[in-house]
Formats: sequence, C-alpha cells, structure tokens
Amino acid sequence: MEIAHRRNPGYLPWSWSLTKKKKYTFMELVEGHATTKEQIHFARKKEIPKRGWFSGQYGFMILRADHACFWMDHWIGINNHKWFVLALINGTIFQLFGWLVAVYILFFIGFPYKWYIVLTMIGIEGFFSVVGCGQTFIQIYNLFTNTTVIERLNKWKKKFYHGPCSGWTEVCGPLKYLPTWFIPFRFGEIPDGFGFQESDRWAPPRQKGTEEETKPLL
Repeated sequence: MEIAHRRNPGYLPWSWSLTKKKKYTFMELVEGHATTKEQIHFARKKEIPKRGWFSGQYGFMILRADHACFWMDHWIGINNHKWFVLALINGTIFQLFGWLVAVYILFFIGFPYKWYIVLTMIGIEGFFSVVGCGQTFIQIYNLFTNTTVIERLNKWKKKFYHGPCSGWTEVCGPLKYLPTWFIPFRFGEIPDGFGFQESDRWAPPRQKGTEEETKPLL
C-alpha cells in the first residue's frame, strides 16, 4: 500500500489540452497544479484523455483514473493500480489468517478472559473483512471486465473490454509476464494512458442506406 501511495498515479497538469504532451517534468507538474476556480473550470470543460479524469480536489488530471482512495488520501491511476490491487489481495490473505488464529484460540487454547480476546478479534476481523475483502473482489471483477470504479459509478458501458485479460494487462503488464503479476515489480510495458481502443462490440450499428452498403459490386 505504501508503494501505491508514493507512486505518481499518472498525473497530468490542468492545462494538458493546450500541450497534449505525454511526459512532464516534476516542475511542470508542480506548475500545472490547478489552484484557482478558473483553472478547475477550464480543465473540466476541455478535452481529457480517454479513461482519464480531472479531480478538482487534487488539481490534476489522472490517466486511467480508478478512484480516489480514502484510506491513502491518494488517487489510484494507471501507474499505481497494480500495487493497490496487490495490497488488497495481501490484506485479504492476512484477514483470513486472522480468522484462523481466532478459531484456533477459541477451540484449542484455554486461558482467562479468552472470550474477550476472541470477540475483539472477531469484531476487528469482521469490520476489515467487509471493507477490505469487498473492495478486493470489486477490484478483481473490474480488472476482469476492464472497467474502473469511476466508469462503473457513472454507469458507462464496458467500452474498453477486449477479453478477460485486457484489464489485467493494462494494470500489471503483458500477458507473457503473467507469473510476475502478483509480485511488487512490473515487467514489460503497460499502456501510456493515451491510446486506449474501444471495443467493436460497443460501436454504433451501421445505418441502412449508407454508401458502404449501397455501393454496387464491381
């Protein structure tokens, strides 16, 4: 989780629509932090990269924006999404281990005030299981459907779904490096966040009577 918090999620300056550069220096990002209402209004009205989002609270655009994490006070975007998912998966495993410890104490260890300790553990594990495990399953489902939290909340169709691995490859790296997806290192390149292609299944139906359909065979 610490890596996800410290990594740049994929920030772009509020004035990106004027330059449309793909890489910015640290100082350019600092200068591109929106601090006034005029800058925020400008950024929200202008073009944003596909799957990007402008956050008025943070003052930046975020590439392949997933959501703003309350626990980290940081955005989850294309550059730190993998580490966020890994933190959730590891946290879920740790919670399951906590349940096993509670059950073991309950049935196999006897000592004074055991019930107070077990009930406290159950309360803590229950809370984090609902929050943590629920978020983990949501993230895994979104990766399999190549949908972000923002896209789901806005009820946008899965325009970028190209198969069950398309979301994973965007976040974790190429399919040939699948064995490395669940370690805290990234092998291979991920998309730069600017060239996401929409799936043909969401393309508008071809209208009858178009030139392509009425053109005679030669």
